[in-house]
Amino acid sequence: MSKCPGDAIALHEFAPRLRQCGIVRALEEGRRLHAQLIDTGLDTGTFLGNLLVQMYGKCGSIDRAREVFTAMPDRSPVSWTTMINALAHNGLWKRSIALFAEMDLDGARPDRLCFSAALDSCSSGAALREGRLLHAEAVAAGLEDELLVATALINMYGKCGRSIQARELFDRINRKDVVLWTAMFGAYAHSGDAIAVINLFPSLELEGSCASDAIALLAVLSACIHAGRLHDARRYFLSMIPDYGVAPFVDHFVCMVDLLGRGGQIELADDLVRSMPFQADCVAWTILLGACRIHRDVARGEAAAEKILELEPGNAGAFVQLLNLYEAAGMRSRAARIKRAMEERGIKRLPGRSSIQIHDTVHEFTVGDTDHPRREEIYAELRRIGVAIREAGYQPDRKSILHDVEEEEKEEMLCYHSEKLAIALGLIASPPLSTINVVKNLRVCQDCHTATKFISKVAGRRIVVRDTVRFHHFEGGACSCGDYW
Repeated sequence: MSKCPGDAIALHEFAPRLRQCGIVRALEEGRRLHAQLIDTGLDTGTFLGNLLVQMYGKCGSIDRAREVFTAMPDRSPVSWTTMINALAHNGLWKRSIALFAEMDLDGARPDRLCFSAALDSCSSGAALREGRLLHAEAVAAGLEDELLVATALINMYGKCGRSIQARELFDRINRKDVVLWTAMFGAYAHSGDAIAVINLFPSLELEGSCASDAIALLAVLSACIHAGRLHDARRYFLSMIPDYGVAPFVDHFVCMVDLLGRGGQIELADDLVRSMPFQADCVAWTILLGACRIHRDVARGEAAAEKILELEPGNAGAFVQLLNLYEAAGMRSRAARIKRAMEERGIKRLPGRSSIQIHDTVHEFTVGDTDHPRREEIYAELRRIGVAIREAGYQPDRKSILHDVEEEEKEEMLCYHSEKLAIALGLIASPPLSTINVVKNLRVCQDCHTATKFISKVAGRRIVVRDTVRFHHFEGGACSCGDYW
């Protein structure tokens, strides 16, 4: 089709406005612009169709994005990538991967951007099986050596807890850029192998073709966080300007705050947040508030929450963290006051969910879940394994239950946390010597972490739990994180 004045208007008027709607998640304004495009007959073009899919995806209207995508008469590889990213952006990684598979049926040939998007979806869901299949397809398409695809593959293997496979691929790539190096650092960090990152980092300086940048150094600091290596982190942080010519930005400071806070050095963490050469953002204050909750520092936690709410008055995380802090400290009246404030604002704590894949089926659990078809077997296994780990020395950590309930009820609630239900299904439904892999949408609680160590010992099974912080590899009564995460 030849260009016409309408095309120019669409490009120069509608395109920037659609992009802005996606950035600020202005769904109603985006719908209004879409209606105008329909009226002008310009809504079916590939370029604007892609922008509409992107806008709806970023605004969380995934069904509308799919409708626009399906109605497009000519879908380019960019169209498929945009839709895959829209699904992944909304946490629908299984649908995202399935859409990639549809490309072949549609006669479309995936390019490096499509592969990268699909692999990122596998990373989001820790979908190792699907990631390996995509890797094989990338090899067949001659795209494994493409830096974008190779980086996505290393990210996928790293987030699936397979740093060995990530390193094998990394070593095969002849021309590496700093992004690829950073992905490899991240793969090791997810597995908690800070030593591997520290040992690999000097090789980046010897590479010659690329130099350390702020992101690579951030990955190294993040690896130190996962392993609690404060001394190494300090060394890298203080050498950024003199040795690498890189000025630290806010994320580097936040890493140091995180390390100090997790290590119980709350006063130093607080001082660092307040002495940054730029204004601390909500992330920095939230990290400090989380550390205050862990170490029951109410005064500093309240001050951090106040700073967060000054910057973002509607920040739900500040209310949730403050509630957890008060409950952990046994301050019931203050906790009740925060609960009322949360109810008035419609703020709810995100429920914990754990999933486990048995053969080709993903099973998801919430605390006390009774909907699973094998619930009777699962609960029987929990009772059996509960007796076994108690005999081995396990004691329930009732502090992990922050609700105002009786001690006996607290202990019962601990027994039915979502990750324990998923592990129980793994024990009864997977082959006897296989590894049990569980994905958790929140940080693993202290009690479940302790219980899983005992389960790995008495059941003689290797258990891998991926939470929002890192991978935990439990084996023989110990965890790879060294009880630091």
